[in-house]
Amino acid sequence: MKLPDFVNKAIEITASSRPFVLAFCWTWTFVFLEWLFLVTKPSFLSTLTGLSKVSLLLNTATGLAFSAGCIALIFDLSARENLRNPFMQKILQLCSYLPGSFIVASLALIVVDNFTYAVFAFNVFYAKGVVALVYILIFLLMNALVLHKSMNNSRSPDLLDHRFVHTILFSLIAFTSVWLPLQHLIIGEAARLTKPSIEHKPNILIFSADGVNANHMSAYGYARDTTPFLNEFANSSLLFEKHLTNSGNTTGAIAALLTGKLPLNTRVIYPPDILKGRDCLEHLPGILRENDYLNIDIGERHYADARDLNLRNGFQWGNGRKIHELFNIKGLEYEAYLLELMHHRIWSRLLHIFHIERTQNPFDIVAQVQWGEGDTARMSQLFEGIERSGHRDTAVFRQDRPFFAHIHLLGTHGAKFEPTQAVFSKGKTQDDYWMDDYYDDAILDMDRRFEQAVAHLKELGIYGETLIIFNSDHGQNWRTDRYLPLIIKFPNNEHTGRSSVTSQRVDIPTTILDYLGSPIPEWMDGQSLIDSPQEQTIFMVKNGDTSTIGELVFAKNYIAPFYSLGSVSIAFADESYALSLISGSLSHHTLDGSEARAKRNRQDVYKQLFEYLVENGYPRSKIPPLMALVAEDPIITSPRNP
Repeated sequence: MKLPDFVNKAIEITASSRPFVLAFCWTWTFVFLEWLFLVTKPSFLSTLTGLSKVSLLLNTATGLAFSAGCIALIFDLSARENLRNPFMQKILQLCSYLPGSFIVASLALIVVDNFTYAVFAFNVFYAKGVVALVYILIFLLMNALVLHKSMNNSRSPDLLDHRFVHTILFSLIAFTSVWLPLQHLIIGEAARLTKPSIEHKPNILIFSADGVNANHMSAYGYARDTTPFLNEFANSSLLFEKHLTNSGNTTGAIAALLTGKLPLNTRVIYPPDILKGRDCLEHLPGILRENDYLNIDIGERHYADARDLNLRNGFQWGNGRKIHELFNIKGLEYEAYLLELMHHRIWSRLLHIFHIERTQNPFDIVAQVQWGEGDTARMSQLFEGIERSGHRDTAVFRQDRPFFAHIHLLGTHGAKFEPTQAVFSKGKTQDDYWMDDYYDDAILDMDRRFEQAVAHLKELGIYGETLIIFNSDHGQNWRTDRYLPLIIKFPNNEHTGRSSVTSQRVDIPTTILDYLGSPIPEWMDGQSLIDSPQEQTIFMVKNGDTSTIGELVFAKNYIAPFYSLGSVSIAFADESYALSLISGSLSHHTLDGSEARAKRNRQDVYKQLFEYLVENGYPRSKIPPLMALVAEDPIITSPRNP
């Protein structure tokens, strides 16, 4: 088949450009190695079919390689046109090889970094001073070496000039140029969503504390005065006495909060789970954004960051960075996610070693390093984010867009605590995990931080017109069988009092939308807690064993069909039952922490949990048979579980 003349001309030009071919080949190799790294360990690729994994590689590698090649080609063609100016020609020629040399140097930096972490438990994020300088030299020397070799060999024929290499290169480009638009049309069309409109637009603040049990808060009747500000705040709010999480892990709990979908629907429970397909586009922040809200997300990267969970078209600003939708093409969400992962792996290291932006190892953060300092920085980000929406100057407040802010603080995470003030732990030593005195001081700290957030809203003159929600993601020690705080203050002191109706985390976004006058999407699993909510059976999940890979903690044995899912629970009135998908044991718990015998027949409970798993697509043959009824799950003492 004869190709059009302009296509032949384009092939001739690119094939004759050594910088284009080098940039393409090196970039494609880099993406392949990153893809290989992810495909051989627990990652978001683990849940994809083999064909989908290969398609993802071809799309991402060829698309990025072609882009890098085109940048190189532009400089190369410019160099050819500047024959009368040798100096400028040399500069342009140098620039034409930079895309390829940058990719090779970045790859070298990541390889060295992975090696030092695997062998010596040391990587870029620990580097300071002279050690950081060593990493800088590795990067710069590799750049210089590749540039030198490329420019000196530019006139020598080698493998890159072989017709076979050009055939493969242009075959990949041709395939991707056809398949990418087709995939976008097929999958992207199915993913097009209609976002409901809302009637009125108050500011919205969701303030989340990590791992707080309601029975350790004086606002819920605890003997110690751990929440003096919340005690007063609750008087003009709606307090829910029996609130439960849907996930015993932060990752799953945040996904449930923001999407309004149960964890078994999204399959997001624990890293490396991410939102996929329609789930990454159907969420509360997306609805608010379509209605002109400025959305702010503040938590911890990798574990409590909405964009790291692949939530798209939601937040404009999060965790100190403006969130761009540069790679956001409907139907190509996996490709976009892979590109963002690679971008983060390169730039976070470069910014750190060049002292442009200090980056902390994410594992160290969840393994309890400087909780207080981290939460102080997050509070500053919250204030800055609110002011980004234009509320610094209260005189122009009513002309500005409303904001939706979600902040997740870690001071109460555990297993040990670092309260800023010793009140209940004064004169004591924290020589064990989960010590109540230190836990209570951490909750008191959280109460002070919440008071600071409210004071900031009052200072800006927008407190009375802001919907404020105080909540916790899961129970202390990552438990699902304890009541959690949920206190909602509606604007103008509407809907105050106490509610004894059992509520769950996925009820929060539906309640927000109901108050805003928006239709509740059918894909949300919760109910509105305004005006006579109904009693409901609540299902919770929890991850299985974990392992550390590189600088992150992931689910161990991340294989089909359960992947990160370790147990599923059900709550009836004042008790819950948890089925282990590893051992088949059924554990019983009272939700208020008291001692009481199981009230229900264990076979009936097992049958209900079994059917719930089947309804959510898990194969009957893989669900373990009921083995035994045990009193309690093993207590987790490791501080590593996010």
